[in-house]
Amino acid sequence: MKDKDSDVSDAPDVSGFSVFGDEAARALEDWRVVNQRRLQVIQRIHGGGTGSVLATARLWDPARATRKVLLKLCSPDEGAAREAGGHTRAWRSRPVPFGAGSAFQYPEQHLVDQVYDPLPVGRSWLMFLQLALDRQGKAELVPLDQVVSRPERARVAATVVRSVLLDWNPDEEPVIGPGAREFVRDVLGEHRLRGTGSLTGWVRRNLADPDATTIGLPGCSELLPNPYALGRHSSPLAGAVLPVAARGRAHGDLHPGNIMVPSGSARASEDFRLIDLSRFSETAPLARDPAHLLLCVVQDFLPQLLGDARSQLLALLTGTGQPGADDLLPGALTDAVHALLDAPTPWLTDRGSYSDWAPQHLLALQGCALMFVGRDGAGEQDNHWFFELAARACAAFLATHPGAAARAGAAEVLPPVTPPAAVPVEPTRHGPALAPLAAALDAMRPELRRRLGDCGDPGRDKWLKYTLASVANRCEALRRQAEQLLAEESDRADSADRGQAQSVAILAGEVVRTARVVSLLLTDGTPAAVPETARRNFTGALALLLDRTAELTSLLPEANG
Repeated sequence: MKDKDSDVSDAPDVSGFSVFGDEAARALEDWRVVNQRRLQVIQRIHGGGTGSVLATARLWDPARATRKVLLKLCSPDEGAAREAGGHTRAWRSRPVPFGAGSAFQYPEQHLVDQVYDPLPVGRSWLMFLQLALDRQGKAELVPLDQVVSRPERARVAATVVRSVLLDWNPDEEPVIGPGAREFVRDVLGEHRLRGTGSLTGWVRRNLADPDATTIGLPGCSELLPNPYALGRHSSPLAGAVLPVAARGRAHGDLHPGNIMVPSGSARASEDFRLIDLSRFSETAPLARDPAHLLLCVVQDFLPQLLGDARSQLLALLTGTGQPGADDLLPGALTDAVHALLDAPTPWLTDRGSYSDWAPQHLLALQGCALMFVGRDGAGEQDNHWFFELAARACAAFLATHPGAAARAGAAEVLPPVTPPAAVPVEPTRHGPALAPLAAALDAMRPELRRRLGDCGDPGRDKWLKYTLASVANRCEALRRQAEQLLAEESDRADSADRGQAQSVAILAGEVVRTARVVSLLLTDGTPAAVPETARRNFTGALALLLDRTAELTSLLPEANG
């Protein structure tokens, strides 16, 4: 008597293959009969809007134990052929010299394998995938974008970034001196620059000259570099090079829908698996996946942000903070941004490459922000915001890039000096003239004190350039406000008021000058290469500003009763 599972060629067709369409159903039936297997679809599942068709199925194979699998009919486009191959390359790619360590086991811990070779179906492929299960193999995982808690999503996202760099890329390839323009094109992908793409269509509708080197954007008083102009001669990045760019294993389309996690509330953030590896590469820019995932997390918050809050978010992401810091942003958003920006820290610590990472991050942010422009379903307000983000990330790179200083007419580099003696100010009660200046200083004081603490913490040195830019921008705005007050109130302000305003102007200006010196010294070196004298000049000037102007808070209405 034959075992009922040993000969299945005559089994009745109750498979449910029709969910994949007639052509795929016929191919699956032929595959089943030829290989003497039984396969029955259990449930069709959501395909994530990619055009793929997915379903769970039960598989009986005489040579294997009965098991559940995931069937995926790839969307019949140019990515279909890549996806099956990408999964294979990702599974086989591991740092062999590291033996049986955690990096060598990364695919088993954080990817899903193909149970059988993919089946060609017309212009597409049908894949037989393992189910994404937790490490114990007991529970099926769900996409991260189905996790309700946004702080939890951000926590897991930061863990994924840390793991992709630290655990999957212990053997990255540093490329010396790549072109900045070419780096952005690589991050963005050449296919997005084609004339038929959604990004190109949006740019042509909204920019008078898509190839202009600089552009004006609605609501922006200054000209910005055109982030879309990536031609050999038109790009604002033409001729600029990165000191080094890290390349290695990257997912290529890392977003919450491609990260599978346990569904329970007590999930471990390190228990995740990555799916949909059609764009996997062993030689990708490693700054791209972290920047793309960061923007996916940020996108969740955009609907609740308007006007100035969106401007603050631009500054937060590019490290060019404006007066008022991030007070209009939800705490959950600022925590998420900081967590994701800090995620590469363990990987960078081993390499001492903090200063090398910052320019890569800004250019990756430029390229990834452009990916979000013109997407189906995106509102025009979001399209404009992401395009401005790309422009401001490009501007932030040019502001700190060694080759950009001459093009931008940067100020002469001044040697570090000791902060000047403070302007003596007698504590006294003042009139209303200084109240706006006092309010501005009081609003930014907590952020300036936090940045001062960051400068004294070696663990925060990786973002020293961003700290310098944030402090300098705030203090420059404070200096201008103080000088404007001196000019406007010259006849009405008493001598004590003028003394206070002059003190703020001088001290804030010294913070800006010393920050610029340290920033320029960082251009070709790591934070450790900055002379201690220059760092002390900066922190001393900032501490002096905070200490000698503390009494200005007495001018605020709540202080005056």
